[in-house]
Amino acid sequence: MNQTQRDRMRVLLIERIKRMEGFSDKPYYDVSQWTGGYGHKLPKLYPYPTISVETAENWLRLDLWQSEYECARTIQVWKDLSLVRQAVLIEMCFNLGLPRLKKFKRMLAAVENYQFKIAAVEIIDSKTYKNGAKGLKNRYLQLSIMMESDIYIDGSVDVVLF
Repeated sequence: MNQTQRDRMRVLLIERIKRMEGFSDKPYYDVSQWTGGYGHKLPKLYPYPTISVETAENWLRLDLWQSEYECARTIQVWKDLSLVRQAVLIEMCFNLGLPRLKKFKRMLAAVENYQFKIAAVEIIDSKTYKNGAKGLKNRYLQLSIMMESDIYIDGSVDVVLF
């Protein structure tokens, strides 16, 4: 994979996460902390009442860069993974944070052993998937499909299992 392909995947991932997260111009409390923009974790005492789209997009790029860095530092086979599988792990790290991503021990072990079907099953066999709301379940189902198939899903439509 060359730099142009990597840059294209980053653009696609930004657009996917924008669709998945949605935009909030006001800080809101999500699960256990304040969030705003496109799923950006805010400090407890965020001093501004609104968030501009430009600020949110800058935060998103930085958050994804940080998630990619953390994945590359944590996953030994990172450089061997396809861009689609890297995107899955970056998105999970962005959504969960590295400490919670590391709790997907069986999924990460499967990735390290290039057992992507098992890794895909572990994504949907997780508490995150099972206890998530409909939107989160659909997101993790898409990530599971992407992990197994190595085909990118842009997040513009829901995936349904029958």
